[in-house]
Amino acid sequence: MKTLNFLLFLLFLVFVMSCKKDTPVEPESDLPPLTTTGEGTFGCYLNGEPWVAEWYLTAPGTFEYLESSYSLSSGRFGIEATLRGDGTLNQVLSLGYAVPQNGNFSTYPEFKTNIRDFNKNLGCYRYKLDTLSQFQSEIIEFDIDNQIASGTFSANIIGEDCLDTIKITDGRFDVQFNVIP
Repeated sequence: MKTLNFLLFLLFLVFVMSCKKDTPVEPESDLPPLTTTGEGTFGCYLNGEPWVAEWYLTAPGTFEYLESSYSLSSGRFGIEATLRGDGTLNQVLSLGYAVPQNGNFSTYPEFKTNIRDFNKNLGCYRYKLDTLSQFQSEIIEFDIDNQIASGTFSANIIGEDCLDTIKITDGRFDVQFNVIP
């Protein structure tokens, strides 16, 4: 009887040890990956909904969706991303950074953002940074020689012409920028 109990115990032990907990698979993000090589990507969540810059046709037949520049004279770095919907230009999200003399963004947190929503899909025409709430932004890569900038951001923005607030989360960009004298 002891042998049978011992064998049952061993069988139970093997069974328990063979069971492993499945690790949950992370859902695939609706946003572009966070890269630092000038991939030309821009995305975030607006109130939990994905917002990713999209291509659109501009005159005279060129495609644009993401513009970025750095001004040597003012020390300003800016990005303008466009989301097109329903066949017309709907929303433009702009970010702006002031670049300190030593190039270290983390010690100089001047940041601005706004959204222009041409068809008022979000509720207002223009949104601006809510200065009463905390925003977060980190420049991960800023390479003037190769004209590449990458970073993350999150903020709350408020409607200028209505009482609407939008929460921007998990924002990321990886752009090539133009240098302006």
